[in-house]
Amino acid sequence: MTKKKPVLILKSGRTEAGKRATASHTGSLSGEDRIYRAAFAQTGAIRAESLSQLIDLARVFTTQPLSKGNRLGIITTSGSLGALSTDVAASNGLTVPPLSSFVVSKARKYRRIG
Repeated sequence: MTKKKPVLILKSGRTEAGKRATASHTGSLSGEDRIYRAAFAQTGAIRAESLSQLIDLARVFTTQPLSKGNRLGIITTSGSLGALSTDVAASNGLTVPPLSSFVVSKARKYRRIG
């Protein structure tokens, strides 16, 4: 994340095959992906892995306030989706603390209603 606003990037050429496709399309080299990854990490840019993800990220950043920390709460209808989400969050430097008993009880109550 940059200091004032998020910078979202969708960059092709992450793989050798992608680099060849980029070179044949644009007539230029796309460079080593590890260099781009390092630059994105140093600047706080957020890299989308697909056009769909870029659109989702843009939607989130234009409709939600920026968070003030690195803690994330995950509530889902599936334990495995929660675990997968936790893996992604932790891989991106977020902390996923256990939910409070109050939040768990409210989520369970809502689930019974739905």
